[in-house]
Amino acid sequence: MPTDIILELSPERAADNQSLQKAIAAKLGIAFTDIGKFVITRKSIDARRGKVMVNIGVRVFKPNEPISLDEPKFNYRDVSKAEPVVVVGAGPAGLFAALRLIELGFKPIVIERGKPVSDR
Repeated sequence: MPTDIILELSPERAADNQSLQKAIAAKLGIAFTDIGKFVITRKSIDARRGKVMVNIGVRVFKPNEPISLDEPKFNYRDVSKAEPVVVVGAGPAGLFAALRLIELGFKPIVIERGKPVSDR
């Protein structure tokens, strides 16, 4: 069974595959050679505290373990001719509402009063 871990590394260590493998082994408390394959599931940069760090989500597999990625399946239908629903605001809540409307079979029309996208 794969193990999911989160690492916080410097950008240099995150970019180097061997340093990444060593960090995985240290986090799991196992030998470097006991790591099979690994898959990076997410990556983000944290520069809030002055020192830039890279947060990496990793799914680690044992040697000879089959790799399974359990990727979510998205099945969005065509809503171009569906009943329109107006969503006011293109912030996080407005965009989430538009996505949810598509999932429910409606055609969202998102209205935003801010500057044009090209000026932002």
